[in-house]
Amino acid sequence: METKVEEQATFVDTVKLALAVLIILAGLVGYYYFTNTATLLRAFGVLISVIAALGEWLDQLVLA
Repeated sequence: METKVEEQATFVDTVKLALAVLIILAGLVGYYYFTNTATLLRAFGVLISVIAALGEWLDQLVLA
């Protein structure tokens, strides 16, 4: 008989998840803030923020 242990999120995990959300929000705010900049550059900024947030989120999963 196997018993499964459920891991509870620690404070650090919560902070990392919040940081990932803030990174994505910063990318979206930057997209709309720089309306005079070329759309391609703004989209690139959002893409970079999503990649950075995914990196932070995946770091949380790997280290858990």
